[in-house]
Amino acid sequence: MYTSFQDVIGLWPSPDAMAQEIGASLPAARKWKQRNSIPAEWWNDIVSAARRHGHLISVDDLAALAASKREAAA
Repeated sequence: MYTSFQDVIGLWPSPDAMAQEIGASLPAARKWKQRNSIPAEWWNDIVSAARRHGHLISVDDLAALAASKREAAA
């Protein structure tokens, strides 16, 4: 199970590798890791790319991470 967006980004050797695979900019992916957040508009691309590498993750998993992050900030 993934407990943070950093865990999800960690499925790749680096944020740069993830960015290249999903078509995001390198600076954006680095900031996502730093902020422990991935914008929702990238979730489908992340899920598809992770599954190509054999990682079972869903949009619902990412939504749960976002919800737990919001709860922790409240």
